[in-house]
Amino acid sequence: MKLGCRLNRKGAVVTGRNEESGVPGLYVAGDASHDVQLAIVAAAEGARAAFAINTSFQKERMSGVG
Repeated sequence: MKLGCRLNRKGAVVTGRNEESGVPGLYVAGDASHDVQLAIVAAAEGARAAFAINTSFQKERMSGVG
């Protein structure tokens, strides 16, 4: 992938527990991250990613970065 993400054998982005891609600041959810193509799964992954993004922003804010 042009953004530097690792891909699995099926071409989906390999993600961590909170849908982080391994590229700083890039989170992935839904069809791009797993083999399951169900809207409810994508919604749950999106919510998990949003939580991780918010946590990251809060940490940056508390440390004075950004």
